[in-house]
Amino acid sequence: MAPNITDLPFKISLNLIRLAKTEANWVIHDVINIQCLRRNIICTISPRNSHGNISEPNEKTHSAPK
Repeated sequence: MAPNITDLPFKISLNLIRLAKTEANWVIHDVINIQCLRRNIICTISPRNSHGNISEPNEKTHSAPK
């Protein structure tokens, strides 16, 4: 049986977020939702939030919607 390829984008996404939060100090764009991670889609990283400001990443931003 072939390996589950759908796991790969999810892992890449988490690594990008980790990289963005630590080394690059970027901000995950407000529009990016945890749902895109759940669907195993590679989410893009934006260096600005929706207001165009550089700000500290917030763990609440990455929690699943209730």
